Amino acid sequence: MPSGSEDPWRKADAADSLTAPSPVISASPELIHSRFVRLAEAGPDRPGLFSGDECLSYGQLLTSGRGVAVALTDLGLAPGSRVAILARRNPRLVIQLLGVLLAGCQFAILDRTYPRARVQAMVDACRPHAVLEDDRLDKRAPEAPGAEDGACLADPDPAPAGPPAYLAFTSGTTGTPRCVQGGHAAVVHYLTWSPKTFGLQAGDRFSMLSGLSHDPLIRDVFSPLSLGAQLFIPDLRTWARPEALATWLRERRISATHLTPTMARRVFVPGKVSLPDLRRVLLGGEVVHAGDLRSFAQVAPGAEFTVVYGCTETPQVAMHYTAASDEPAGDAAAVVPLGEPAPALEVEIVSATGREVPAGERGELVVRTPHLALGYLHRDGARLRLEPFGSQYATGDLAYRDADGRLVFAGRSDRQVTIRGARVELEEIEHHLRSCPGVVLAAATTAPSDAGPSVHATVVVEPGSGLTERELKKHVAALLPAPVVPSAITVLEKIPMSPNGKLDMSNDQTARSAGHVTSRVSEILGTVLGRGPLAPDEDFFELGGDSLAAIEVAATIEDEFGYELSIEDIFQVSGAADLSMLVWNGVRGDS
Repeated sequence: MPSGSEDPWRKADAADSLTAPSPVISASPELIHSRFVRLAEAGPDRPGLFSGDECLSYGQLLTSGRGVAVALTDLGLAPGSRVAILARRNPRLVIQLLGVLLAGCQFAILDRTYPRARVQAMVDACRPHAVLEDDRLDKRAPEAPGAEDGACLADPDPAPAGPPAYLAFTSGTTGTPRCVQGGHAAVVHYLTWSPKTFGLQAGDRFSMLSGLSHDPLIRDVFSPLSLGAQLFIPDLRTWARPEALATWLRERRISATHLTPTMARRVFVPGKVSLPDLRRVLLGGEVVHAGDLRSFAQVAPGAEFTVVYGCTETPQVAMHYTAASDEPAGDAAAVVPLGEPAPALEVEIVSATGREVPAGERGELVVRTPHLALGYLHRDGARLRLEPFGSQYATGDLAYRDADGRLVFAGRSDRQVTIRGARVELEEIEHHLRSCPGVVLAAATTAPSDAGPSVHATVVVEPGSGLTERELKKHVAALLPAPVVPSAITVLEKIPMSPNGKLDMSNDQTARSAGHVTSRVSEILGTVLGRGPLAPDEDFFELGGDSLAAIEVAATIEDEFGYELSIEDIFQVSGAADLSMLVWNGVRGDS
């Protein structure tokens, strides 16, 4: 993307309408992008977005965003239209988000690194009227919203939740992603109260680290742009390599960041990195332990750490807990509390019968607020309809109140798990395993590791089918995001029985297979470089690897494991441990 005054969306053969600002398209005060628009119009030269050596000012972002909005309206899209963005981690994504909102449309972010089948499932779930891909804009529906899904817009009455703004996706037990529709008002509510609560300022330097298809990305982008602050975006290879990301955070002097605990554990490694400029860290998506805070504080001693809780269906942050300066001194295994509710939000712990449970007893966490997401979109024949949440949402998360009255997370009431910040139903993983021809039964569970929980699975296949672990991984890797692809699969040819004659699909033996893959990938990398196996923290390119050597690595890995790696994969994930994990998960690189 060019810097300076040149519009990033302009191509040599592009129509002028792609770049011309529109006086018609504007932002009303209650919309997600309104504060950014006011800041950009008042101070267009304010530095806004940094990626590599490039910088885009607030004025350039607004001009480019308006160009996207004009292109959408010229295509015939009306307010409320659904626009899918096939996204990369770069400045263009931010411009596209602004353009969709300026046109009054809803955005759905589809991560290009997801398997094609998963992206297609997300497209099927949200049925976009148009798709943005790089500088391409394709219309997919013959008409804007109205005739074929007017109920989606009119039922329920959007007030006071406001108009819809975005579509996000959660895991479904049937293998089909569930599409959640979110409104402007809930995000604006977060942007209003969070700066004072978390001490966020216009002078802060924010990072964009959230998963592209995860709704926390919305606050990654719009928190800084609503404050007049600066947003920094790492390239994909840096984002995928913990050591490189830690160096990037230090060199860019990032002062405010949001990341999952799993990512923090891999980036905030005491003794390897120091982040003196970091002053505010939000941790969300997974359980945080007191020992985590102790470790993180060694890396960023000047930072305040806040654990945030929420899910796709609730506001951006439903509850938050800021650790005291002496917090890490406690029991390292203690779970950090969920903290206090966000403004205009109430929580209750209820039993299976819906009654509030006494202190100390576990129950389901129920959130009540006018700032919930609007509801689930689902097909009704040829139409999309909204299944509204109203003002109450039962999260499925279990919690209890400790002796001090603090809420503490206690697991799930169902089989939903969180892997590297991504929530998934284990039933969805099992569904996709069973969809592989020759599989009779499948069971998935989670297993702890130093890098956070991972998925392990056991499958029973038809005798003589010849199905192998790598074939099964390759099958599900084409259907699921990389973090939730099982890292190990045990393949059995007969139904396992326990001593009491019951089905026993436990998979304790799966770790051996994962260890074998790790060992072999390290050996392959070392052999190509003319040396012994690489240590987990060693990097292929830093030890002398080049493009030709990467081709040899990819070919050897494909021959041995059946995984098709591109050279781009190895450039992005070139550490021995990370590349081993990529192979375990069976990720197919996006070309």
